[in-house]
Amino acid sequence: MNFEFNLFDSEIWRVLIYIAIFFWILVWILVIFIIASFQYRTYRYQKSLEKIEPILSEIIEGTLYMENANFDQDVRLNLRGIHVEDTADRRALRFVLKQYYQLLAGDYREFIIRIFRVNNLNKLSLKKLQKSFIYNTEIIATLNDLTIMQEPISDEMAVKFLESKNGQVVRSTRDHLIKLKGLEALPLIFGKINAINKLDVIELYESIRKIKNSNSFKFHPFLKATNHYNLNAILLDLIVNYQEYDSKETLLKLFEVGDNALKVKVVNSIGKLMLYEEESFLIEKYEHESEEVRLEILKALGRLSVGGAIPFLKTQFENIALPISYRKHSLRSIYSLRKTAPGILDELEQHAEEENLKLIKFIKNPLIKYI
Repeated sequence: MNFEFNLFDSEIWRVLIYIAIFFWILVWILVIFIIASFQYRTYRYQKSLEKIEPILSEIIEGTLYMENANFDQDVRLNLRGIHVEDTADRRALRFVLKQYYQLLAGDYREFIIRIFRVNNLNKLSLKKLQKSFIYNTEIIATLNDLTIMQEPISDEMAVKFLESKNGQVVRSTRDHLIKLKGLEALPLIFGKINAINKLDVIELYESIRKIKNSNSFKFHPFLKATNHYNLNAILLDLIVNYQEYDSKETLLKLFEVGDNALKVKVVNSIGKLMLYEEESFLIEKYEHESEEVRLEILKALGRLSVGGAIPFLKTQFENIALPISYRKHSLRSIYSLRKTAPGILDELEQHAEEENLKLIKFIKNPLIKYI
C-alpha cells in the first residue's frame, strides 16, 4: 500500500495560508492604528498650541508693555478655556511658558513661575514623578520643569533618582537639588555617590562653586577612605578652593589610611593649603611611601615650606643615584624657596654634577617655567 502525502494539496496548507493572511492583516491594522494615534496626538497638540499661544501672549506680552506692570493679576487659565488636566493642553502650555521663561528675566521670569504654580503645573509634575513606571526621558524633562517652577522634589524621591542606573537622571537630580536647595542638598548628594566619572566631577564641582555662600560650608567632614576616589578629589579641590585650614586633622588621618592615589591627592592639597606646620610630617613620611607620593611630597614642600625643608631637598637633589624626576622636583622646590636661603642656588651650582648643572641652568632660565 503506497501512501503519498502532499503538503501543498492538504487541508493543513490551506489553514496555514489563512493564518498567515490573518496575521498579515492584523499587523497592518496595528501599524495603521499606531500611525493614526501619533497623527491624532500631534493634531491635538497643534490645536492646543493655536489656542494657548494667543492667550498667553495677551497675558505676558500685555504685561511686558504696560507702563506699570501688574504681576498680581488673575492668571487662572481654566477661566480662559485652557484645561491643564488635558494632556495636549498641558504639553502645549508647558512648552509656551518655557519659551517665555528663557526669553525673559527678573520680575517677568517670576511672573512666568507664578503662572506655572497658580495653574498647578508643579503639582501635576510631582504627581507624574510618583508613577510606578516612568521613562528616563520623562524623569529628566519633568525635573527640568520643576527646577523652572521652583518646586523641589522630596528627599525620598531624590534618593530614588540619585540611585538610578541612568547617568543623565542622576545628573539632572543633582542639578535640580543644587539649584533649589543649595547647600542643604550637599549631604544627600555626597552620601549617594558610589561612583562618579571625571566629566561629572567637573560639572558637580562647578555647580557647587556657584551656590550662594558655598564658602561657609565645611566639606572635610565628608572625606572618607571608603569614598570613590573622584568624590574625595572633588571634596579636596573644594577644601583647597575655600581654604579650609581646619581640615588639617582630617587630611592627616586620610593620608594614613588612604590608598596610593588618595595619598597623592592629600599631599597635593596640603601643599596648596600651605600648611607649613606639616613640613616635618611630610619629610618623615617620605621614605616610607611610593614613588608617586614621594614626588608629590617634593613638590608640596616647595609650596608650604618656610625654609626648613631646604637641607632635605638639597640632599635629594645632590643624590645623583636618584632618578632625574626626583632631582628635578627637589630643585624646583628649592628654587621656589630661594628667598628663604640666599645663595643656595650658587652653592648647589658649585658642587653639582654635570647632569645636575644642566637642571640648574634650565631652572634659572626666566623663559622656562617648569621642566
